[in-house]
Amino acid sequence: MSKHPRLRQAAWFVALYLGGIAAVACVAGLFRLLVPH
Repeated sequence: MSKHPRLRQAAWFVALYLGGIAAVACVAGLFRLLVPH
């Protein structure tokens, strides 16, 4: 593994950030599909 805890922490932060955005987009897409306007 890498010996840079700061870099590893930054990578985890970016992964969680992108994961959160993907989850919100997925939920919004499902909600838009389930609820007809």
